[in-house]
Amino acid sequence: MLETPRAVFAPVKLASMMQVYYCVSYHSGRKLGMRLTHGTDLGLRVLMILSLREGQRMTVPRLATILDVSENHLVKVCLRLSSLSYIRSLRGRGGGVELAMRPGEIFVGNVIRDLEDGFDLVECMRGAAGSCVLTPACELKSLLEDATAAFFKTLNSRSIADLVSSPRRLSNLVGINKKRSDQLRMKSR
Repeated sequence: MLETPRAVFAPVKLASMMQVYYCVSYHSGRKLGMRLTHGTDLGLRVLMILSLREGQRMTVPRLATILDVSENHLVKVCLRLSSLSYIRSLRGRGGGVELAMRPGEIFVGNVIRDLEDGFDLVECMRGAAGSCVLTPACELKSLLEDATAAFFKTLNSRSIADLVSSPRRLSNLVGINKKRSDQLRMKSR
């Protein structure tokens, strides 16, 4: 006998510090949830790493090493972040990427909304007439729109700076020592 999928709201920790809710479907005991794309995940992590070195550039190969991801994929993510004006990309010697604004001005919900293709969870939210015969009398669309608005309101209550509440700990974790990098930069002048 097939089990009917059901939706529930489950708490999730984002960057170990904020709680958000999203809709998760269960079918036959398997969890099928709404997920951020890998590109969005990387975009948030790039912004977090760059916030540790505010005012300093970092090369994409160095970021790829720190995040243990493909350099080619990270280039695409950085190009997207640059086109959205979250980061600046500078070519040539001494080039790299850096934040285009202060970490406290970059809100998590805005980044996710900008990097994701859409949050149309069901057919009737996609704008087309669709083929669902329930649409004229169904309240699912308004419920999901309310949930999405609450999701982004919660995410926009935090900035990239808030996600890096322990910069020294995070810097040590990823092998970035700001004091050491400042010393090296001074020596090269």
